[in-house]
Amino acid sequence: MSIPIRDWQIEYSKEKGLSLINLVEKHKVTYGNYPKSFSEIKGKMNLKVPKWTALGTKYTYDFFENGNYIVGFKSYYGYDLYYDKLNKEWIAYD
Repeated sequence: MSIPIRDWQIEYSKEKGLSLINLVEKHKVTYGNYPKSFSEIKGKMNLKVPKWTALGTKYTYDFFENGNYIVGFKSYYGYDLYYDKLNKEWIAYD
């Protein structure tokens, strides 16, 4: 029973993660650049930004000097999931 629940939690966390990515992209459209942190979105746009996944782990956001970014989170199974915005898919890393 726990495996279907964990799978659902991972999939739901991915969906919530996509809402974060949409907020990051909305910030870029509105302000002309990607935010340096989730708190910048919350402060400038006065929007609720989800911090926790359905797994109980925190979403991460890394902003790079080249203007790119990564949104990710850690799963139950010990791997990290990151969204590949170029290919529009979640990638798992050990």
